Amino acid sequence: MASKDNERVREAAASLMGEPNPKTLTRLKKLEQAIAKNPKDPKPLVKKGRALECMFKFGPALKCYDQALASAPKDLSTLLAKASLLARSCREGQAVKVLDLAIAAGGNGAALSFEQGRILHEHGSLKRAEPYYARCLQLKPHHKKAITNLAAVLVGLKRYREAIALCDGELKRDPKFVNLLCTRGIAWMELNEFEKAVQDYQAALKLSPGNQTVFYNLACLEMKKKNPKRALAFLAKAVKANGYLADQALKDRTLASLKETARFWRIVMTGTYLADSTLWWLQKKFKIKTF
Repeated sequence: MASKDNERVREAAASLMGEPNPKTLTRLKKLEQAIAKNPKDPKPLVKKGRALECMFKFGPALKCYDQALASAPKDLSTLLAKASLLARSCREGQAVKVLDLAIAAGGNGAALSFEQGRILHEHGSLKRAEPYYARCLQLKPHHKKAITNLAAVLVGLKRYREAIALCDGELKRDPKFVNLLCTRGIAWMELNEFEKAVQDYQAALKLSPGNQTVFYNLACLEMKKKNPKRALAFLAKAVKANGYLADQALKDRTLASLKETARFWRIVMTGTYLADSTLWWLQKKFKIKTF
């Protein structure tokens, strides 16, 4: 058993380093044989491309997808694989164009439009993401993820009233839509309509007790109301539920003044790793034992 476990660990480590394990190499050889027999069959080329992606060999993987598309330009699985790789490579503009080809080839227009918006959204192109989410909703009016993401995009673009109107319309249809309650709460908070924001956050907590996003937003709300003690209490709940929110708290301008308190750093330290220089500074400034 121990030897098998060690083998698995070695394979996992090799995969993380982008090095092929023996199984991957065997698979690649079989795929190359299949490609040699029928170079115009896109399936083995796509499989080879995905195997190369797993090895972080994005250039050779892209060549496989292009070779597959040369013989089958409208093959949906190849178009989607290529778009995904381009997005991973931070070439979101090219990824969106490839997805346009997938739609023209008969792919699911709503799903692919959403995917285009998601790719642009994840790379911070909010203005460019908006029309793709809108097109998705034209084709499928109650696409929940598209509504959620479009509302978040509108908030990101500081078009708070539009975000609230979008949320209002869908919440009338589905009052238990927690994500939209959270997003509308953020929009009300940014408009300094704190009572309305609290109502939305409380409604979200009733539906989803312990929701880390709501706790984090309540921390931001309390800071806007100049109540740092309550902000820290909510932040502690948020980070306890999801350690990744500690990293967000470190970057959040709304919470910036909390960095002058020892409690903020104690909360953050439960959720993320800090640089040695920061740990030494904390030890000196707040006498927090960090080593």
